[in-house]
Amino acid sequence: MDVGYATARSRLLSLATKDLNVLTPLLDARFICGMSILYSELMSKLKEKVIRKNSGRILEQLVAYTRGRHTNTGFGLSLEPNLKEGQGGLRDYHTML
Repeated sequence: MDVGYATARSRLLSLATKDLNVLTPLLDARFICGMSILYSELMSKLKEKVIRKNSGRILEQLVAYTRGRHTNTGFGLSLEPNLKEGQGGLRDYHTML
């Protein structure tokens, strides 16, 4: 049995609604090559069905994730600061975008 694009898309959107680890790469997705119509449809459905309906919850999850990451990596005096996960690092920059 083949899984059609519409079925795969609805499953992906359903997962993105429930799991921040699925949603964040989709938010950063860019079209490179292939069928741009499929990409455009996916992005418009993502905005319509996931982001607009769940924006408050998504922001709360991002803030909770960021605070937890800061707790784990800290902001103390370290010989090698964590430029990716630490406070003010790359992950914070991506979250702001």
